[in-house]
Amino acid sequence: MKVLDSEAFGPLCAELRRAEANSINPEQVLPRLVAARSLDGALDIVSVLHGRFSRYLDTATTEHRNRATPRYLLGLFPQTDDRLDPAMNRAVQERADALVARASRLLVQAIRDGEPWVAALGQRPVGPHDGGQWDEAARAVAAYRDAWQVTVHQPLGQPSGTIQHQDADRIRVAYLAASRPIVSEIPHAVARGSLAL
Repeated sequence: MKVLDSEAFGPLCAELRRAEANSINPEQVLPRLVAARSLDGALDIVSVLHGRFSRYLDTATTEHRNRATPRYLLGLFPQTDDRLDPAMNRAVQERADALVARASRLLVQAIRDGEPWVAALGQRPVGPHDGGQWDEAARAVAAYRDAWQVTVHQPLGQPSGTIQHQDADRIRVAYLAASRPIVSEIPHAVARGSLAL
């Protein structure tokens, strides 16, 4: 079976990007994962490697989350480094711009509709710096809710599964904590009907 024909090729590439975003070098890790157990008899080697690498990343990103600042767009989408060729860089940048634009549209719509999760983020500050921080945090939450199909009132909902928990934690730390020091109390405040932030 050819590597590119495997259904696991795309997911493996996504995990490679997630590794780079978390300052984990796949070129060092993958050979160790290959050597750890034999691949003899594997019908789809790419699928086996994807499984091993994904499990390794789940553990490594949880255990070493403070080791380096992860590079994610909107706290969700792994950023690539500058080693890509110019055409690939352009394509990645276009995709990043589209993701930010979609998150902005979703946020504007949520504000117009008076969505409770937006109210839970508190009033948008008037100052340019603080207002910009709030905008970034709200866009990240909008993108997260879109990606994970969150429909409940709490901004980040009730994450289930390792990757969703990691995404929620990343947004909480990188965006919400910066704009709202007591963000950990937001879900409880919504549940109590009190948004005294």
